[in-house]
Amino acid sequence: LGRKVWIADSEVKGLLLLVHPSGVRSFAVRYSGPSGRRLFTLGTYGALSVEEARKLAKIRLGEVASGEDPASEARMTRDNPTFGEWYGVYIERAKGRKRTWRRDVQYLALALKLFGSKKLDDITAQNCDAFFSRTRQERGDVSANRALASLRACLQDAWRLGHVRANLALRIKMTREPPPRTRVFDENEWTRLLSAIPSLTDPYQKAGVILLVSTGCRLSEVLNLRWESLDLETGTMRLPSPKSGKPQAIPLPAAVTDFLKTLKRQGDYVVAGRYPEKPRFDLKRAWATVCKESGVQGNIHDVRRTVGTQLAQRFGVEVAQHILRHSTP
Repeated sequence: LGRKVWIADSEVKGLLLLVHPSGVRSFAVRYSGPSGRRLFTLGTYGALSVEEARKLAKIRLGEVASGEDPASEARMTRDNPTFGEWYGVYIERAKGRKRTWRRDVQYLALALKLFGSKKLDDITAQNCDAFFSRTRQERGDVSANRALASLRACLQDAWRLGHVRANLALRIKMTREPPPRTRVFDENEWTRLLSAIPSLTDPYQKAGVILLVSTGCRLSEVLNLRWESLDLETGTMRLPSPKSGKPQAIPLPAAVTDFLKTLKRQGDYVVAGRYPEKPRFDLKRAWATVCKESGVQGNIHDVRRTVGTQLAQRFGVEVAQHILRHSTP
């Protein structure tokens, strides 16, 4: 007919199939943006099935409902950014959407070295596989799987915004991980570990280890604990964003609150490190010292499992579940 034909979808309002004079058919979403009616192309018919187009249209319309403008974002990066450029945009987007965005920063550092200067659409499955294999060689299977998950999420967000035609990281298969640790310190080991904590000379490292053994909190929760989340008068600490997503107050023993009252506040974080304005990265040295002094070998993550086991034995599984903030027993 020499003109473009628009066919509206009967299920998703705003989804259109455009039939161009050339015969090419493509899916698009029509919506009302800040500057009026807008049109965002999703992809061609064939590359996208009807069901895939509907799912993608719902994502785009959801972004519009939350105040975003997909067409504007796509136009801003129409010249196909490099991975390094997109990485900066992605991390900023992730900060408001993911509680674990700092892990993306850590895991994607190698990707920046390997193909940070490549255009997003020039990144191949071979590049993704090289990133995965290199991470596996340097850090092991578990870290490699986590790094691949970060890369997949990064490229998936780029795909949603129309920067890449496909997320090629999805083609890379993760490795089988070793079974989870089940190590629990016995009564004798636990007593020796507790007795070794006073050997720590750094008061902030000592505070971190004391909080771990007295609450069973995750290491990340202790390292990111702010003074504003502590009430030393009532002896409670609040976790504003625990893994379960449900804020909760955790009781602290009197001896722990007494020790915390002696700490000099350096910045916002209780377990202050070299840079008071940032959370400490880990407690590896502190834990190594405690293990050496006590003669007990174990992983710092075994502490939480041990605290949970002790709570379950003394007060029941439901109490342990509540204190450790697990969604199920």
